[in-house]
Amino acid sequence: MSLIEAFTTRQLRILDTLIPNPHQLSPENLRRARLLVGILFYAFTLNILLIAVRYQNTGWSTATINALFSQFIYLGLLLTYKLSKNLNLISDAAIALALVSISITIYSDGGLTSRATYWLPVFPLVSQSIAYHMKAGVTVSLIISLLFSTYLLHGEGILHQAENQQVLFARALTLTMATLFVAIVSVIYDNGRKALEKQLTIEKENAEQAFKLKSEFLATMSHELRTPFNGVLGMLELLSNSQLSDQQQHRVHLAKSSAQSLLMLINDILDFSKIEAGKQDIEAIDFDAQMLFGDIAEAMAYQASSKNIEIVLDTHQLQQPSFKGDPNRIRQITTNLISNAIKFTKVGTVLVTVESQPDANGSTLQVSVQDSGIGIPKEKLDILFQSFTQVDASTSRKYGGSGLGLAIAKRLCQLMGGDIQVTSKEGIGSTFSFTVSLNNPDHAADDHTHEKITGNIVIVDDNPIALSTIKNQLSADCHHITALTQADEALTHLTNNPDNALIFIDMNMPTTNGIELIKAIQNNQTPIKGKLILMSDISNLDGNTLLQEMGVSLNIPKPITHKDLKKALALTQTSLLENTEQPANKPDQIPTDLTLYKSEIHILVVDDNPINLEVAAALLDSFDIQPVLASSAHEAFKILSSHPKKDFIHGIIMDCQMPTMDGFEATQAIRNGLAGNSYINIPIIALTANAMKGDKERCLAAGMNDYLTKPINIDKLVTVIHSIVIPGIEPKH
Repeated sequence: MSLIEAFTTRQLRILDTLIPNPHQLSPENLRRARLLVGILFYAFTLNILLIAVRYQNTGWSTATINALFSQFIYLGLLLTYKLSKNLNLISDAAIALALVSISITIYSDGGLTSRATYWLPVFPLVSQSIAYHMKAGVTVSLIISLLFSTYLLHGEGILHQAENQQVLFARALTLTMATLFVAIVSVIYDNGRKALEKQLTIEKENAEQAFKLKSEFLATMSHELRTPFNGVLGMLELLSNSQLSDQQQHRVHLAKSSAQSLLMLINDILDFSKIEAGKQDIEAIDFDAQMLFGDIAEAMAYQASSKNIEIVLDTHQLQQPSFKGDPNRIRQITTNLISNAIKFTKVGTVLVTVESQPDANGSTLQVSVQDSGIGIPKEKLDILFQSFTQVDASTSRKYGGSGLGLAIAKRLCQLMGGDIQVTSKEGIGSTFSFTVSLNNPDHAADDHTHEKITGNIVIVDDNPIALSTIKNQLSADCHHITALTQADEALTHLTNNPDNALIFIDMNMPTTNGIELIKAIQNNQTPIKGKLILMSDISNLDGNTLLQEMGVSLNIPKPITHKDLKKALALTQTSLLENTEQPANKPDQIPTDLTLYKSEIHILVVDDNPINLEVAAALLDSFDIQPVLASSAHEAFKILSSHPKKDFIHGIIMDCQMPTMDGFEATQAIRNGLAGNSYINIPIIALTANAMKGDKERCLAAGMNDYLTKPINIDKLVTVIHSIVIPGIEPKH
């Protein structure tokens, strides 16, 4: 250790003994405290020498007494700081006393006298803010220049007064000591800055290490939590499809519902942790917004129907049909808001409004979910989007939930260049609105426009919100729309205006329901023309044959989607009357019937967890796929090597995390021919409990063809088998 480093270390130790609780201060406040204490300590120390010189020259003169009095000021400030532990108070007091001292000196004689002991500390104290950003050498140079200038200006007066050599010596000594004092304090500045930089570097390294450990912890926890749930949900799925009594089915249903609720909670925690760790992946793919929000509304309709709540979807303000962004995250946010709206609404309507506005980069999508529920107190609005926070302590007990959904929704919106807001009135309802920034699609959507309907459209619905929304949705295709809320009023209108193109009738209306109104229309003395379209609750779509016998052309479920309205409008075009359904070969409608390949498809499942092997085997067997099981990568190699013919094993489902050799290493070994040349290009589907950003890319980079997460989703499993395995197999003839 050099002499300077030893001095610096010793100096910091001395100063830290004068600071109350130095280890409890932040690095920045510790630096400030060392600066303040250093100024007062060294001013006190050097002032002892000045007092000795004054006493030697003038005895107990006024100057000597003033210098002695300044010692009490320095010592008093040090003791006050030690007792009060208030850094800001003492710092401000020291600066104020220094400014008062220099003002008195200038007023008194305008020069550098013995009162210098009062205002000596003012330079480094006042220059704190400058010194924080300057090195010690610059600070010393500036202050020495100021001191020399003051001394020289006053020195001319001293020479004219022919003062003796002792006075000049005393003043020169004062200047020297002042310079020494400033130099020491400036070193304190520099040492404090270096200590702060060192501390910040250490904290940065610690934060990076903690971030790495957090990511590893998330990956491990994701695997550890999802793996047993794969067994739980898989077995419950198999049980629900087996021969059980009604009571047993009910119990399995409850167990499955509870397991799914727990899985949702785990997913929320993992999603939030992924966002915190910067591991959340945001996709950029083309998607159909009308289709997306229609699917969301239909998926939530069952939950709403069980509480007699109606979901209304309004997408007529979408400026274009397709966008480029992350539809899955938009679905996650919207589903969470609709679920909350249903949860906190006893009776009424949940209105989902979707609109878009073009901007410089593409479009801004705005979605609002308005309910007629219990509302939120004004003072609670600010905490809604905080983690693990709900309106009151009883909310989680009464309604359930983790308090993470809205926090995750807000973070996802921000990741997609938007945000989320809420307005609410207690007892009236709430409106949650979010925005996301989307790009224009790479491929423009097909134009399915058709000629506008020239005839009249009649809509009968007792829900004014639903009535207005359907009218707005149809206004682009028809200029003659009559909206009515009561069945008797509708019958009167139709009698007076019998020529119509389409007649939309709500099934559930008070007094006279939709079926009764349709019968009245059919039995009316004045023949009423128009295709009859019944709008039913999504849980009440049975009896289509009976409805057709009654003259109903179409029975569509609520909430009414863009797809439903287009299907209804197609009834007016004779070329589409025979087939109003979607094309059978639509890409997203993957058939689940694998019987064409029965006894021919063999899939090797590699997993070290015996429960997961049993679940996977049962799921594959339920689709007439022959499972071949291996509990390790080495066992899988033996199976493949003992059956060298390519047609024996058609695909592999490979667990990623296994002891000895994991799925990534096993896949690379297969691609390198370790299992035989026949299986080098065999389709391999990764099965992992991890759901972190980059996991899918890692699987693909290892040579796998696709990626599934635990717990296994049956629809996704079948879809992947169809897209990855089936194309390489010839069907039976």
